[in-house]
Amino acid sequence: MWMRNYQGKIVYFDITKYHNEKDLYCALWKTKFNIDVEQKDMDFNREIMSIIIS
Repeated sequence: MWMRNYQGKIVYFDITKYHNEKDLYCALWKTKFNIDVEQKDMDFNREIMSIIIS
């Protein structure tokens, strides 16, 4: 799918490269917002909610 990255440039995000939903959303957030949410010892949903709220 085509989308804008955090710099405002249009990039192609290939969703077929990801085997599970968590990896897909980690890569999507990194591309779209330049936020790295891919840490092993954190609660993924809580981290996303704290980013959205702030």
